[in-house]
Amino acid sequence: MSKNVKGTAMQNEVAMRRIRVEKGMSRHQLSMATDISIRNIEVYEQGKVDLENVAYKTVKTLADALGVTPEELVHG
Repeated sequence: MSKNVKGTAMQNEVAMRRIRVEKGMSRHQLSMATDISIRNIEVYEQGKVDLENVAYKTVKTLADALGVTPEELVHG
């Protein structure tokens, strides 16, 4: 994995978790609001899967639940 790709995944980890925590949501609450599994939310937050490689519909669903744009969620 190149440093650039890993760096992007790490930015996702920081951004998504930071946004969720700022909104006062637990992973469970976000899962319930989006019908996305807690495990998938963990994977996205930990940067194991780059949000740029996730279906737009999924990113939009997460962003809507967190009250941000998809771009903010993906790029911080």
